[in-house]
Amino acid sequence: MDKILASRASGFVTERAIIFLVPDANIEDPSHPAGKVFKNLLHVVEVRPGFLGGHWAMRIGSENEVQQLVDWDCMQSYENVINDNELMEPLMRELLPIMRADPPIYHIYYQSGPSLPSTGGGDGKAAAVIASSFLSKKAPITELTELYLVPSISLEEMSKLEVMWHKYADEIVQKADGCVFVAQGWVLEELESSKEEVGKTKVFHIAVGWESADKQTLLNESEAEKEFQKKLEKYVVHFESSSFKWYSNAELHNMD
Repeated sequence: MDKILASRASGFVTERAIIFLVPDANIEDPSHPAGKVFKNLLHVVEVRPGFLGGHWAMRIGSENEVQQLVDWDCMQSYENVINDNELMEPLMRELLPIMRADPPIYHIYYQSGPSLPSTGGGDGKAAAVIASSFLSKKAPITELTELYLVPSISLEEMSKLEVMWHKYADEIVQKADGCVFVAQGWVLEELESSKEEVGKTKVFHIAVGWESADKQTLLNESEAEKEFQKKLEKYVVHFESSSFKWYSNAELHNMD
């Protein structure tokens, strides 16, 4: 499976960065010192070769957590940026005063699915671009969920999990009142589980766009959702879910 995920990284991938801000770091106001730093971060990234699009979000219920989704044409383009010391060192000096901790960063290979138009490029090629544009433009509320899988999971079991999710997404999630889109994909890196005894493990990522938080809650509290979560127990150690209000990079530039 590692080789399969590595080969997928040769195509479009989406970087997810989670930034934990210090109190009163108002990045939504470009005239605020923190807002100026954040706006510069977006500008520095979006002029790099291989950048395809960027979106950022405030976590609902937490004023101090920001998410970034950045689409790259391939992992090499991302690595060219992150390994460019002349670029990154001054940028990090600006960012450190407004961050509480180093930002976790990982990469998602979004797959085309029932709600994402096929690009004709094979297994999910270009779906990262489509998915993240859907995130900001179509759904005021987007729920991101990571399924942390049991470390011993086999390739066959991962495939079964994927099929099970697609069936549930087709029959239940996309038909739920207020659901705008569904996207999913494998995280390219193994991530550290919050359960110490688990350590690093593979992660399946799900994004669901909603018209409102109330409609999102209706599905999350439904019997169908409870039954689906019970089916996941064989494959999943735990899951983490949170909701966001998304913006495009251009929207921050236009907030002056």
